[in-house]
Amino acid sequence: NGRNPIIIVNDTEYEKVELLGRGGSSKVYKVKGPSNKIYALKRVAFDEFDESSISGFKGEISLLEKLRNKERVVQLFDYEMNSGVLYLIMECGDYDLSYVLNQKLKSPLDIEFVRYYAREMVKCVKVVHDADIVHSDLKPANFVFVKGILKIIDFGIANAVPDHTVNIYRETQIGTPNYMAPEALVAMNYTNDSSGQTGNRWK
Repeated sequence: NGRNPIIIVNDTEYEKVELLGRGGSSKVYKVKGPSNKIYALKRVAFDEFDESSISGFKGEISLLEKLRNKERVVQLFDYEMNSGVLYLIMECGDYDLSYVLNQKLKSPLDIEFVRYYAREMVKCVKVVHDADIVHSDLKPANFVFVKGILKIIDFGIANAVPDHTVNIYRETQIGTPNYMAPEALVAMNYTNDSSGQTGNRWK
């Protein structure tokens, strides 16, 4: 039908169910795999990137593999990189924490709700830190619910995809402005130019 509903990753067929999201050069689909199991399939086009970007993708895959079987991390089941495209087959979340918070905007502030989910997020981050990995882009949209359990996503592969309207860069650092630590913003906001004057790095 012209929409290419089937994507093949390592000789396994996955049928697109719906588009879950997109950003930069990546798209995430909800797909149906063998035995009608549901997965998230992330497709990243990297042919426009340089070798350092491609090596970044590979490095982040190794981080996901390092965190395999950690309950609080969305699982990577399979991946394939060829012809300028990276495919990742991952656990599919039901919805993210950003969605839940937006729903709560209609209600009075609930401190118990805040306390519970703050603790849940810390549990997710602790698993990553215990593996000596720094996420670098913590925000509600990067925490998803999988069968009722809050899990962390997107610490790596999305960070390798340039998106200058959303992310801030300084060498290898990257983040989303609204959720970055104040000291990171201050450090990244100023730099010395050739005349020794301090100037603004980003708008």
